[in-house]
Amino acid sequence: MNKQSSLICFFSLAFFLTACGQATSISSTGNDMPSLEISSNSGLTLTSSSIITAPLQPISTAIISPTATLSQTPALSPLTETPLPSSTYIIPNGFDCNNSAYVKDVTIPDGTIVVPGKKFKKTWNLRNTGTCPWTSEYSLTFVSGYSLDGETTTINKYVAPGKTANITILLTAPDAEGTFAGYWLLSDKNGAGFGELINVQVVVSH
Repeated sequence: MNKQSSLICFFSLAFFLTACGQATSISSTGNDMPSLEISSNSGLTLTSSSIITAPLQPISTAIISPTATLSQTPALSPLTETPLPSSTYIIPNGFDCNNSAYVKDVTIPDGTIVVPGKKFKKTWNLRNTGTCPWTSEYSLTFVSGYSLDGETTTINKYVAPGKTANITILLTAPDAEGTFAGYWLLSDKNGAGFGELINVQVVVSH
């Protein structure tokens, strides 16, 4: 082999080796890339799996109840209100011995006008509707409303069953003007009330 041929062979071999080295480098690089890609994808996968997405909870909407409006009842004027319904209200006592019934007003009918501070006598006519007589120890007792300075007053008379009698108490009109009503009831010698409520109602005015 001459010198020229030797040089050609040398350069050919060098070129071949260089090409093989590049291929090896490329292959090596090619082998590393999947590893990098896998590492990158693995990292992404871990990162993705490490993020926990909690289900969204609905936001509760509080229901606000309307504010209750309290209706205030104005204070009742003591000069215009009648505390109890009527004079015919029956007080049950469970016994037939003592009982009474209102017959009529003898003096000071309801709505009578009296001047402030005036003393007056109220008289009712009542019937003994029980089976026992009323004695002088029986009394008329204040129950409700305005007493008009009246006090528990004994009837000072005997009333047989079925008979009627006039029962009287002393009262005083208030100093203030207005309508006033008071309720009274008969009671026996032991203070036990019985019969119908009776009332007095006056209009105090100058």
